[in-house]
Amino acid sequence: MISPSGSVDYENGSAIRPTALSYTAGYMQTLNDNSTYAASTGFFQRLSLSHGYTGKKWDFGLGDDVSYRPQSPITGFSGVPGIGEPIGGIGSAPPPGESIVMLNTHALNNNSHVQMQRILNYATSFVAGLSYQLLLFPDGNAFDTRTLETNGGINFRLDARNSITTQYVYSRFSYPDYDFHLRTDSAMFGFERSWTRSFKSSASVGPEWIQSAESGNSAGKTIPSSTAISAQADLTYQTHFGSAGANYRRGTTGGSGYMISG
Repeated sequence: MISPSGSVDYENGSAIRPTALSYTAGYMQTLNDNSTYAASTGFFQRLSLSHGYTGKKWDFGLGDDVSYRPQSPITGFSGVPGIGEPIGGIGSAPPPGESIVMLNTHALNNNSHVQMQRILNYATSFVAGLSYQLLLFPDGNAFDTRTLETNGGINFRLDARNSITTQYVYSRFSYPDYDFHLRTDSAMFGFERSWTRSFKSSASVGPEWIQSAESGNSAGKTIPSSTAISAQADLTYQTHFGSAGANYRRGTTGGSGYMISG
């Protein structure tokens, strides 16, 4: 695979009103004598913008991340350097009952978000956020998805190192081509700890309620309501010279443009 790319990054360096911009573009050409599982070929681009405000009792941030890229195949060697795409190993052929978006497919992905935090007193703060994501396939060979998510919660500081977190999350995944949408509500309770000035950890878990609704073309395809577990955990290490982290997520998503047939 040949994939020349370039990027431009900008940060204003302000601690009170931080602004950042990142743009990456390139071209991917796959050289593969097995055309059955060859990766998509073409241009890819990604633009990310963010702006924030830090006050005495308020933190506020907003941003937008939009990308247009060839889809990476599930099997075989793939990846787009510079924009966070995964690099996969050699895999086996996909099961015959599953449709995988991997051949001559491009995706347009746009994610806009707003988040804020309000310090109520020394030990309590309120956090809230809103995001809207569009996942579109201009070639018409996968499921377009629209995702709306909103969250809110209260954090309680126990001492200088430990905090208890609470969070409610509402998500709605819509598939306009099929007049179908999926809704989830989750309530999560967690714990955060600062082990050192640089090393922090957090974990939260709670129930997730899943419902679906349909009309028109999707009549008769309602998913039965169910209850599942939603969980997340994060480890972060940050210094003046760099950062590292690990995270775990469990919950319902809108998929990636394909579904298992049945």
